[in-house]
Amino acid sequence: EKYYKQHLAKRLLSGKTISDDAERSLIVKLKTECGYQFTSKLEGMFTDMKTSQDTMQGFGMSQYADIGDCPTLAVQVLTTGYWPTQPSATCNLPSEILMVCEKFRAYYLGTHTGRRLTWQTNMGTADLKAIFGKNQKHELNVSTYQMCVLMLFNSADCLSYKEIEQAMEIPSSDLRRCLQSLACVKGKNVLRKEPMSKDIAEDDAFYFNDKFTSKYYKVKIGT
Repeated sequence: EKYYKQHLAKRLLSGKTISDDAERSLIVKLKTECGYQFTSKLEGMFTDMKTSQDTMQGFGMSQYADIGDCPTLAVQVLTTGYWPTQPSATCNLPSEILMVCEKFRAYYLGTHTGRRLTWQTNMGTADLKAIFGKNQKHELNVSTYQMCVLMLFNSADCLSYKEIEQAMEIPSSDLRRCLQSLACVKGKNVLRKEPMSKDIAEDDAFYFNDKFTSKYYKVKIGT
């Protein structure tokens, strides 16, 4: 159950399920073989996904959705207990993102009494439009953590590891992995670091890599 639950969660949250009907068909078979207790949480995950779609439609039609030239937000509201547990880590979101998140929070808590929202920033993704040297435009598919790092470079040419760490306040292991994926992977290195090496050190400095090129417009940066 744990194995299937984790992989189902990953497929649902990333939108990579081949077919909801196929997934539900398997759950029906599991229920027959193993009983309702075994599958109730799996069914709850599907319910959450459908409810989240309805919630986003409601948010889009509400007064809170008038956000002007702000980023587009897509929220999946997950019920604690249905989904594989994830430790909730702190993360300082960029002000542009935080503003939209707070608008959604106000809408959601205004339509649901007795609820509490906790942002799982370690599970999110983002699509960023970026312009590199010679006006080369790309869309970067990144994690929420990677997005937070990259958006710091909208207002800085160079940032030290310590400056990024203080700005984001995420666990150091996550930050190191995040910076490694952005600066040390050939073909995905939208940042560059000095001194250049495969490991991240606390005295490293990071720069926006304006020489980054890719033959693809959409670039997915792994975590």
